[in-house]
Amino acid sequence: MGDVTVGMLEEGVRDTASACTKAVDLLKNHTPQPFKDLLEPATELNDLLPNITKFKLGATKIPGMPDIVTKTLETIDIAEKFISIVSQKLGCCIGQCWSVIDPMWGCVWGAFTSVVTLPDLSLLSEVADMIKNVLGLLKPLIDAAEAAAKLALEGGAKLVEGVIDNIPGAGAAKGLMKGLF
Repeated sequence: MGDVTVGMLEEGVRDTASACTKAVDLLKNHTPQPFKDLLEPATELNDLLPNITKFKLGATKIPGMPDIVTKTLETIDIAEKFISIVSQKLGCCIGQCWSVIDPMWGCVWGAFTSVVTLPDLSLLSEVADMIKNVLGLLKPLIDAAEAAAKLALEGGAKLVEGVIDNIPGAGAAKGLMKGLF
């Protein structure tokens, strides 16, 4: 596939976060751990997407994970299949009888999984670890870009202030500028 970039992950991360959220909404505190493992980093990376775009970091290469895009897309398929099976087979019970099912969840889930085959969720935890590594790569880049933007803004404000200082009768304008910056 060649070099994988952050930009190649964007859609997959959005859909992954969405699928994990659906699972949590459906099963509440009984959501299988792999969904919980993946939800936090996928949501965090999804929340960083505006800054990734803003600072043009989409072309940032992701080293050592040539299959992250493929695996992310696979997790979406697995999650959606899992949610679909549970919704079709248990949805009416969950929706109508949650208060009754909730305290007996272990029994209900055990009986359900003994007769229904669900997809293996281990890939969700693997992709969660991969996304955590991507976050470790991106966070320092975003922090540096934000710091550089702040310095540029402060430098521009000082430059404008210096120009205003040299304009006769500019005291009122200077006060206005201090209020803005």
